[in-house]
Parts: sequence; structure tokens; C-alpha cells
Amino acid sequence: MAQIAEYLGKIQTAIEHYRKAIEIEDQYRAQFKLLYPQWPYIVSRLGEEKYQLAVERVRKLSEKADK
Repeated sequence: MAQIAEYLGKIQTAIEHYRKAIEIEDQYRAQFKLLYPQWPYIVSRLGEEKYQLAVERVRKLSEKADK
């Protein structure tokens, strides 16, 4: 949804959706650590690449929105 909002030029909406995706992923990772403390790696719902993309898009879109 964030990508669609961004495509439509709805910057604030895109930022909100990216932030929500990041928030959900952070909560999922924290819960996974609690449930499986001995697991050798963290399982991600979003995947590291998409997670980093969301973080980067929030940063860039926030800069764009401030101008």
C-alpha cells in the first residue's frame, strides 16, 4: 500500500504505511526472540531486503515532505 500511495503522490500516506510495516516487523522480531531464544537467526515476515527498503523510503520521503 505504501508503494501505491507513493506512486500516486500521497507522500504522507506512503510514509504512514511504511512506518506501520516497520513497526509490525520490529514487533514480530522481538516476539520471535522471546519465543525462540536459542534459534540461531531471526525469522522475518518481511525479509531483510524489504525491511531495509521500507526504512530507506521513510527517510527519503520524510526529507521530501519537509521541503
